[in-house]
Amino acid sequence: MMRNQSVLRVVMAGAAALATACGGGTSVPAPVAGPRMAPDFALQDLAGNTVRLSDSAGEIRIVDFWATWCPPCLEEIPMYKEIHQDYASRGVRILGVALDDEGAALVRPFAAEKAIPYTVLVGEDAQKVADEFGAPGLPTTFVIDRDGVIAWSATGAKPKKVLVEKIEALLAARAGA
Repeated sequence: MMRNQSVLRVVMAGAAALATACGGGTSVPAPVAGPRMAPDFALQDLAGNTVRLSDSAGEIRIVDFWATWCPPCLEEIPMYKEIHQDYASRGVRILGVALDDEGAALVRPFAAEKAIPYTVLVGEDAQKVADEFGAPGLPTTFVIDRDGVIAWSATGAKPKKVLVEKIEALLAARAGA
């Protein structure tokens, strides 16, 4: 009986995460396991330059796994544009990892049309990077502190207020040190 209840809880949690990641479910993002060191990676930006997570060591990084076909991902683009505008000069860097199979050929014109100002990354290894991070669905966002530790993560659409609170807390922690 106890085992069946545990299995049921796992199935229900998985179903809730899947519904949220696919655009259904609640507006509260599902948390992803952490804190832990963020895995370093190397992917191409839309200009063909190699970008490594470690290139921005010492900055607060937001790594967002998304795709052009994902409705909640598209809903978040204006929020990320605003966060980029408000926080880039304060040491916050957004890295949007696009998981579209077509890669830059599809994502480059899409990013231009949407006027995405933050770094968008693509590549054959993008899904491998998402797997290394433990991203269970789209969108999944990881907030990484200046030391490379995943400070917060969630799957599903998230309100701007939630991300701003996480960013402000990390900025304040540095100011208080």
